[in-house]
Amino acid sequence: MEFLAQGFVTGLGLSILVGPILITILQSSLEYGKWAGFAVGAGIWTSDVMYITLTYFGLSKIKQFASLSNFELFIGIIGGLILIGFGCGIFFAKVHDPQLRVSETELAYSPIKQFLKGLAINTLNPFTVLFWIGLGSTVVIEASSNTKEAFLFYGGILSALIVTDTVKIMLSDWLRKFLSVKRIRLFRRIAGGFLMAFGLALIIRVII
Repeated sequence: MEFLAQGFVTGLGLSILVGPILITILQSSLEYGKWAGFAVGAGIWTSDVMYITLTYFGLSKIKQFASLSNFELFIGIIGGLILIGFGCGIFFAKVHDPQLRVSETELAYSPIKQFLKGLAINTLNPFTVLFWIGLGSTVVIEASSNTKEAFLFYGGILSALIVTDTVKIMLSDWLRKFLSVKRIRLFRRIAGGFLMAFGLALIIRVII
């Protein structure tokens, strides 16, 4: 239980960071509702499970790749450009009316598209890559944790992320009833601007 608790606390710390993942969850939940938010969340959680599997079972190979001199530069530029692209998409896309009632046969959003958005923005986020590599090498491997302990630790992290993301989604879904198209458009401008700023700052940091 100690490893489970440590993982949960680590996940809580990670969940409160304001970054592109949080912005993406809020944007989808506010504009399209909780199921769109959960679709994005499912993509993010799937990406995290993928990184956990890769870093735990293939850490030696990943560390060799990460030790290359241009690794951070490469991942920073690629990740930054992707964040800028997502930001532009949110900034300029047509705004959906959050009060619009749609029939069961006519969805206002694509669950698959939202899932892929969450999967892509988490998988290609440089912070996510470095976080899981660093966690796998310093906490799990160097601590000589056995498989059960590692499973509990990672399970604690994922549990915290899923719980806190669910709270964010449900809160956003409740808030959307008070939003108008004008306010959603303003939030899109802010969210898109934040993502573009994150991407630009990331590129500048790895280049300078």
